[in-house]
Order: sequence, then structure tokens, then C-alpha cells
Amino acid sequence: MYNSINLTHLSYLDLISREIHHENLSKLTYLKIITGRHYSNTGTPYTTIPHASYKELDTIRQTFVKQEQSIDCVPDYFNNEYGQCQIYSFPFIGTRLDFISNRFSLFDDKNSFSNVTMLLLFDHIKSFENIFFEHVSRALPLLKSLQVFNQIEQEKKSKTTSMIIEFCHLTVVILHDIYVNYAKQLLCQSYLPCLIELVIRNNALSTIIDQNNQQSRNNCSKVETLQIVEPWIEPTTVNLKFFPRLHRKIHDKN
Repeated sequence: MYNSINLTHLSYLDLISREIHHENLSKLTYLKIITGRHYSNTGTPYTTIPHASYKELDTIRQTFVKQEQSIDCVPDYFNNEYGQCQIYSFPFIGTRLDFISNRFSLFDDKNSFSNVTMLLLFDHIKSFENIFFEHVSRALPLLKSLQVFNQIEQEKKSKTTSMIIEFCHLTVVILHDIYVNYAKQLLCQSYLPCLIELVIRNNALSTIIDQNNQQSRNNCSKVETLQIVEPWIEPTTVNLKFFPRLHRKIHDKN
């Protein structure tokens, strides 16, 4: 459960001008400030500050930093007028991080986010490269659910002979709005022994099945729930052959 300071009706100037009480800061775990748009509800508390500049967000950051609390803040701007500012306390006790880009300081020597089990990756400025996923696997060893939003092709193509990245506890992978590289990255170049639920774009799934990679077959062998999107369609016979447990599950129902 996330605690947050209620900033919903405050402009950034109101926030800066009023004192932030110690008892509120002591309860703060994770707060998202969105500028320019409201994201879909993911369960993370957030407030909006329309048209805030990077300088204004940094002023907010300094307001928190000046308090005698271990709190950090990550401003992040995208390829348009939209941005966000994520504020969190240390030690971080939350289990969920949403809309994490390449610019978020997810990786440090203190393993600050090692308790996170749910992660939503989002970036439309820069691709998530293979090294990024390697860092994720090390920084978030308990990760159970991973959702990726990125339509930018990876710059460095991963080779199937490269080191397999291990996500030993990952059970849910959601690849709804992606470039096909990310399906290959997670299904062909990763070790997912616990994967039971997969949401994936139709064109990405077709590519994975056509390549018939042994690692991807292993990763998909235990999947019990499959959603094919863009367009939303029911799994075909060809699809089901790639997911033997799901195939048996449907066959037993009939």
C-alpha cells in the first residue's frame, strides 16, 4: 500500500509556499506527479500539475530534499508536453513501480528497489536495450509482473547466442504496445521458468512462433492464460501448439 501527501488541489506554487509537515513526510512511500495528462489508473497515487516545467519540478524536488527525511525525486520528460515526477522515500518499501523510463535511477549499490514485484516500463524517447533488461533482472530479483510500453526499435540487436537473462519469479508479461524486439528480448533471450500469463501483440506472437526458438518454446510451455491483442483475437490452433499447457486446458474443458 502506498501512502502519499495529498497534493491534488495544489498548484506547484502552493506546494512550495506552504510547509510540508514532518508527520506527512514520515508516511510518504511513493508519489507520482503527472504534468500534462492523466495516465490510466494503475493503482499508483498521483497528482497533476498542468504545464509544469522541468525547473518547476526541480523546485518541488528541492522542497522535499531540504526536509530531514530520506526522500528522492526523479523528474522525467517525454517527447511531447507531458512529463512526470516520481517522489519516493528510503528505504523503499513499495512493491510496485509504474511508468519507469531509461532515465529513472532504478539501479544502485543499495538495492533500493529489491522488494518490487510489479514493474511497468514506458519510454517513447529511447529504446530499452538488452543491458537495461540485464540491470532490471539484477535490481528486481523478486519481479513477478512486467509490462512494457515502447514502440522504438532496439539499437543493438541481441544475438540468440548471448547470455540468457534470468527472471526467476516472473509470472506475468504484458507486451501490448511494443516493437517486436521486446517480445524477442523477453521470450527468446530470457529465462522465464514461472511464466503463466502472457499478453502480446498479434504480429509479435506470429514472429516468435515463426522463428520457433527453443528458448521461447520453453518459456511458453507453462502459459495458462494467453491474450492476443492488436487486434484482439482468440488463440488459433497454430498459436495453441506453441502453448501446450493452455492447449490441454482448453481441450479438457471441451
